[in-house]
Amino acid sequence: MLVANGHRYFASSLRDYTERWGSTDDEEFRWNIGNWEHPGGLASSEEQMVAALMHRD
Repeated sequence: MLVANGHRYFASSLRDYTERWGSTDDEEFRWNIGNWEHPGGLASSEEQMVAALMHRD
């Protein structure tokens, strides 16, 4: 499955946002492209996909 925003990144970003700015609507935050780990979309080549999947935080 291909995703532009992993759950771990979403949860971390949401936690950081709420600590700084207060509560927000989770669904609105989830779908705001400015909050995505990969806002440009999905990788365009197999090489980019492998590199993205191998990335570790």
